[in-house]
Amino acid sequence: MPKPRGNLPRQRLKRAKAAQETARINLAYTKVTAPISGRIGRSAVTNGALVTAGQPSPLSTIQRLDPVYVDVTQSSAEILRLRKALESGQFSASEGQAKVTLLLDDDSQYPQEGTLKFAEAFVDQSTGSVTLRTLFPNPKLELLPGLFVSAVLGEGSRKRPSLCRNEPLPAIQSGTPWSWSWVTGRKLNPG
Repeated sequence: MPKPRGNLPRQRLKRAKAAQETARINLAYTKVTAPISGRIGRSAVTNGALVTAGQPSPLSTIQRLDPVYVDVTQSSAEILRLRKALESGQFSASEGQAKVTLLLDDDSQYPQEGTLKFAEAFVDQSTGSVTLRTLFPNPKLELLPGLFVSAVLGEGSRKRPSLCRNEPLPAIQSGTPWSWSWVTGRKLNPG
């Protein structure tokens, strides 16, 4: 008669616990978490599709909407004119970061003020413009990726007063024109 094994129930319990832990680990691989917060778009894969780590196409895209970056363009000719005006003393540069105001597609003004973060270090040869990156708070998620806007950028102040300068300039990648206005500290009397 075979001798009974006293450790058999403990071995089975250890194997069952190991199998349970393996199942827990494998289940954790089925959960996809994002390292950022934001709004997720439509799924690029269907339920039941095979996905792998490091696959070339994303499962979906997450957009961070608050704050939001708004890229606008400025013609290289206008940048050169502004630099010459600064060097000649016609303008004094803004203190700190330049303030930016947005006009929405329906001609209303976006209620939050943004700041200029940087200008690209090169001119796009196909458009003759430089991309400027601005940052806006977007607590109500009104600004969405791909939305067309116009920007008014406060780059400095004119030392010699002039009433108003209004030139259409390409501001948005679609080529929508926008205007620059410089206002002095003097009050104007209505005519």
